[in-house]
Amino acid sequence: AEDVATANTHEERNDYHGCKADVSSDEIEKKKKFLMQVNKFLLLHLLMLPHY
Repeated sequence: AEDVATANTHEERNDYHGCKADVSSDEIEKKKKFLMQVNKFLLLHLLMLPHY
């Protein structure tokens, strides 16, 4: 029962803040994905350098 109460308070907080919270979390996820892709790209090129 306590878990349900805490879950409800979290949902209410998200509703209270509105879309600002959603936008910021979406932006953070996009940045994380972008940075991961950049890291993979750079690592692949660094690994390929000795083969050139």
